[in-house]
Amino acid sequence: MAKSRLAASRNQNKLPTPPITKNNVTSLDLNVDIRPEGKLNSTKHNFLYWCHEQCDPKKPLAKPSRLEKMQKLKRWVDQEKKNETNAWSLVVKLSALKAYIAFCDIKKFAPFSQAGYLSYAGNSGELRRLVDIANEPKKYQFQYHNGEEFGLLEFSALQKKMNLDSLLPILGFDVSDMQATLKSFNGEIVDFATQPYTSREWYALVRRTQLLFFSLATQLIAYKEENPDSPPPQHLDNIVVERKDNRDITITLGRKNCSALDGLASPFNQCMAAAYTLFAYYTAFNDSVIRQVRHPIKFVTPNKDSRTSKVAQVRAYKGRASKDVKALFSGTEENSHPEAKDDEAGFIVADINKRDSVGEADGITFLRALELLSKTYSEDPYDTLIYFLNSEGDKGKVDVSGASFQLSKNLNLLSESRAELIDHLVKTYTDIVEDQKMTTFNKIKRDDGVHTMESNVTDLNKQVVTIRTMPIAYAALSCMTDVSLRNALIPLNYSEKDFDGAITVSFKYADGSLGEFIIAAKYRHFLQLVERYAATRNPLPRKNYGFGGGVQQPDCLTYYRWVVSMLLISGQRVRFRFAKFY
Repeated sequence: MAKSRLAASRNQNKLPTPPITKNNVTSLDLNVDIRPEGKLNSTKHNFLYWCHEQCDPKKPLAKPSRLEKMQKLKRWVDQEKKNETNAWSLVVKLSALKAYIAFCDIKKFAPFSQAGYLSYAGNSGELRRLVDIANEPKKYQFQYHNGEEFGLLEFSALQKKMNLDSLLPILGFDVSDMQATLKSFNGEIVDFATQPYTSREWYALVRRTQLLFFSLATQLIAYKEENPDSPPPQHLDNIVVERKDNRDITITLGRKNCSALDGLASPFNQCMAAAYTLFAYYTAFNDSVIRQVRHPIKFVTPNKDSRTSKVAQVRAYKGRASKDVKALFSGTEENSHPEAKDDEAGFIVADINKRDSVGEADGITFLRALELLSKTYSEDPYDTLIYFLNSEGDKGKVDVSGASFQLSKNLNLLSESRAELIDHLVKTYTDIVEDQKMTTFNKIKRDDGVHTMESNVTDLNKQVVTIRTMPIAYAALSCMTDVSLRNALIPLNYSEKDFDGAITVSFKYADGSLGEFIIAAKYRHFLQLVERYAATRNPLPRKNYGFGGGVQQPDCLTYYRWVVSMLLISGQRVRFRFAKFY
């Protein structure tokens, strides 16, 4: 039945529907952008994603809804940014909260409940479990099986809990009442000081660095005198890095195509990296002071206790404290000197009783050579002693860390404890050569923020096999013996197994001298694999040539064609950082 027209009058006093305004609309824009100081890329979060399980937008929405809490979190972040709160602090806190929420979702706990909190931060919770795992860490990554967790340092667990406890009350979940029953984490920072070198490692470090520095400095100075208008050379041969049994062990630095190594591995920059190392050795100066030492260098010869004592006085501006720094270089006429006393404020006197049996050159000799080299390639009379140059001869950034890494490889600095790596490296090499496969180990981060090991067996193509075999074989050989394998020749000769289960492996060097080392008999198969692979890289002319000794060796001229520098495979240099096998 049709309504009466009069019925419309009944609705004349009804208020119209209010329009939609900003005041009654809830924004769903929950994006935040945090840019910590010193970080190029900002850290971005969309808290709408955190409304999903494990904070992953690809997963279902969490129940009950977290939208209201995420809106509170967004408002808090915006306010903290207005208050100019440290950006790194915000990033760390949000990271701790996100890992906590993801963990609770995985374990099917409500994140903003007592059960969820205790399952993570309680006395038997996730943080405590990870700390217990970290108390028994493994030394090398390959010792972890696939999926195994690395654990968490107790100090790190404390930081995560503190950050979490500060954010949860902001989201309406007060956890203060639960703290009385919780065992606290230890707040002491674990000392990660580098393990000291053994006496043999220390001797090798100083001796080889000195040999390389003086060998390079001599050639670089001579090159500049012959080519005054040329930039520093990018390729130098016959650089002495060791001397054994009256034999100089030499290497080649750089490449003839200078564009390939326009940087830290160039001869000049490697020489300066060695100079930096020796300067620290003689003075015990820290990094900032060493970089600021400038010309001119003043040499003084005081008369002390009726003995002539050569001393070099070096002045450097120490910017942080606005002070001068002074060090003394011991000369060749004395083994030590008493600690100098200087009441003048701003001067630090370093006792550098370093001229002993470790090195072959004293501080004065080193400093004079460095001063001459530094002046040869710089026209500034007040320039720094240590600087880096590019291939054009222009000043570059002094990247000591990167250059030192290259230096340690060139000097073949190896840890004395490397023997424990032999079995792993031998197995890796065997898998590559025989099966063209290799196991890789990667540290990954799970959704709940825990780091685990991911190991995968990867198939390798022919090119990758060629690239991988050389460094791994040399690493394994270097772990088996301290004997230099540079310019060693194939074939190897093997003795019979002795009563200890060991065999003696003998060989010749390119100069006709002999070398040998002793290894366990079980590694004979590995050495024969290396020889066979060497034969594929360096074709042998005799069909009846075998491996493992007891065969006729080729004549001298042909034999010398098979020189394989270091690795018995190729002339490529492969080095490993001192005490850093992973």
